[in-house]
This record gives sequence, structure tokens and C-alpha cells, in this order.
Amino acid sequence: MFLTFDWSQRQSQQVVFVEEPHPSAGDDTPQMRPSDPYSAQTSRSVEAMRKTPVRRTLITISVEERPVRGHEDEGVTWIVDEQPTRPVSRGLIIQFNANSITLGSGRLSMITRITRHWVSFKVLGISPLTCLRVPIPWAQLSQIEQYAHVTRYVSFPPDPPPSRSDIRARESRTPDVTPYDFNVDPEDRYLARQLHLRDIKQAAQREAHRR
Repeated sequence: MFLTFDWSQRQSQQVVFVEEPHPSAGDDTPQMRPSDPYSAQTSRSVEAMRKTPVRRTLITISVEERPVRGHEDEGVTWIVDEQPTRPVSRGLIIQFNANSITLGSGRLSMITRITRHWVSFKVLGISPLTCLRVPIPWAQLSQIEQYAHVTRYVSFPPDPPPSRSDIRARESRTPDVTPYDFNVDPEDRYLARQLHLRDIKQAAQREAHRR
């Protein structure tokens, strides 16, 4: 049984504007002297420059025609079915397309779940709660996430199975070893420490959530 939704906000633009500080207007902006007759005008110009939206490209992502119910509290989950033009990562502003029909758009936020072959991102700006499920080869993971995938692969859920395009995983002869190439050293003590600290933090958050 699939969920149905009313996507009232459709976007076809390929450029969006995000309110972020302009990179050229940092804290080291020179201050004008009070006696300078142009100080007020300059201050207004600097303030306007700081508020100038930064252009960010909207990436179109092709998903399957219907969403699925996500794992636990993931909500509505759309599954990517074609390789995007760039690796999918946090902070990316995306537009969902299915059969050339625009379904909605939003910004990718935190990772909600990683399995052996998929990673799910929370999508901000869409209601109800929505996630995007991406094949591991098409996603950009942090070093800690890569390290976890290499060292804990056997403990990750095997389902969902690899996508039909994930030939390497489908043909893997070593089911207990990650079939993906990550640029991390399994013996890296720093990453091991960071992963351990993240585990402690997440455990504390889960405990606080249960109270």
C-alpha cells in the first residue's frame, strides 16, 4: 500500500536562492571612521552585501514513480533510480522528478539510515516528513561514515538488496566485506576514536528521546 500526497509546491527553476552571508563580507570588513561623510552609505552597502543571497544550483534527481514507507521514523521515502549528475550529499538542494513530472524540492539534511547498499537522507522543506534513499555508489559519505561502512559492514542490515544498477554488489563473492571502494584505512585510530564518540553521542540522544 503506497502513500499519496498533494505536492502543492512545484518548482521548475534550476537556480534557487539561499540566505547565507556573502563570502566577501566577513568579520574583517574595514570599519569607516565616524567623521567620514560616506560612512552611513557604506555601512548600508556592506549590510546589503551580507544579506545578498548566494546562488546555488538545483540538482534534479530521478526517483521511482511511487514512494515507500521508510524505516521506523523516516516517513515517506523516495528511491533514486537513475545516477544523478553529481554525488548525493548533505546540503544538496534537490528536485524530485518521476517520469519527467516534478514532485517537489528541498535540501538534503542529516543521514537517517545506512544499510549495506543504501543511504537515506532527510529532506528539509517538504511536508510530511520525507527522505531520499540513494545507492551507496551514488552518495558522498563523510570519512567517519565510510570508516563505519568498512569496519562494520557485516553488522549493517542487508536489506534492501542492491539496486539493479549496483553490479559490483550484486556480483560480490565476499558477502561479509564491503564491495565499495572507500578512501579510508580500517586501522585509522583517529577515525576509530571519532566513530566511538559518535556512538556515545547517538546513544545519549536515543536515551533522552525515550524519556
